[in-house]
Amino acid sequence: DGVIDENGKLVERFDESVKLKDMGKSSWGTGGIRSKIEAALMASRCGVKATICNGNDVSNLTRFVKGEPVGTVFEPQGRLKAKKAWIAFLSEPAGKIYVNKGAEEALKSGNSLLPVGVTGVEGTFDVGDVVEIVNEEGELVGRGIVNYSSSDLEKIAGHKSSDLKKILGYEGNKVVVHIDNMWVA
Repeated sequence: DGVIDENGKLVERFDESVKLKDMGKSSWGTGGIRSKIEAALMASRCGVKATICNGNDVSNLTRFVKGEPVGTVFEPQGRLKAKKAWIAFLSEPAGKIYVNKGAEEALKSGNSLLPVGVTGVEGTFDVGDVVEIVNEEGELVGRGIVNYSSSDLEKIAGHKSSDLKKILGYEGNKVVVHIDNMWVA
C-alpha cells in the first residue's frame, strides 16, 4: 500500500509531478490520501525521509527502517532552518496577502515582498503576525512574518516603496515580508 497513480500503480518514489488516481478518502484512514501526502511532504521539506504505507502491517516499519522498499517514499528535500520550518508548518496564519504574477516570480527567485506586488489583503493581522502569501488564483506561494498591519497594507498595496511616507504619514518599512522571514512553497 502507498500512493496510487492515475493508472492504478503504486508510486514508489513521490515527486510533485505524480498524477494521482484519487485524492479522496482512502480505505486505510479517515483523513484521505491528500492529508497523508501533505504530512509526508512537510517531513521531507524539513529534511526527513518519510513513507506512506499500510500501517496495519507492523512489518512495514521494520522494513522502512532497514531501508527496504515499502509503500511510497518521500526523500528528504534539504533542511529548513528552524525559523522557516516554524513559519511554514507550525504557525497559524492570521490572514492572507494576495500578490501579482511579478511578485510571485520575485518571491520564488529569493526576493522579499514589496508593496507594489500586493494586490489584496484578507483578514485582520498586526505587525509580526504570520500570513499566507497567495497568488491571484488563491494558490499558496508562501508564508511569512509581515511588517505591516492589514489596515496599513491595504493602504499601500500596489504602491512603490518610495510612496509609503506620503500614504501612511510615517516612514514605513520598504518591505512587506522580508525573505529571511518567509518560507516559499
